[in-house]
Amino acid sequence: MNTQLRQTLTPSSDEASAQVPVLITKRLGDNGPALGISSKDGKSVYFPATIATAFNMASGETWQSDLVTNTVEPERTPWFCRFVIARVEGGTQDEIGDLLADGGVWTAEQLAKVMQMSVFSAATALDALYLRGECSKFLRFDAPSSKPANVWYTKFPERADVDEFEPNEEGEA
Repeated sequence: MNTQLRQTLTPSSDEASAQVPVLITKRLGDNGPALGISSKDGKSVYFPATIATAFNMASGETWQSDLVTNTVEPERTPWFCRFVIARVEGGTQDEIGDLLADGGVWTAEQLAKVMQMSVFSAATALDALYLRGECSKFLRFDAPSSKPANVWYTKFPERADVDEFEPNEEGEA
């Protein structure tokens, strides 16, 4: 094992570790590493391929993980996962799925406020639910922009009321 990798995997005795839930935001191939967001501080976490593959990690899952400071590329991913303790059952996706099941049309921003999480984490979890077919996604484009102006999610698209898509008094949809 090369020295740089060994130093990354073995923290010094004065290096603190933290055990926190981490939302997986991206898996780089079936046998590749994974990236996530720490629930502690919202910063990026790197999961080596050996860990991501051994636990068959997927986007949208939450894992209780032991994190140390990343010594290889801290500017890209400040945290490095030494090991995972367990998958958080229920987790973020299930909680968001429960909110969607209560009805209505939601944006990632609205869910982030309710769930007290980052907008990025909420959007990642919503997209994972959408990709699994567990909710519908509505996009509104403002011409000539190629990026969606608004993105909404709902569990029951047939019951979505057009009034729910109107901006509220704060200008949010």
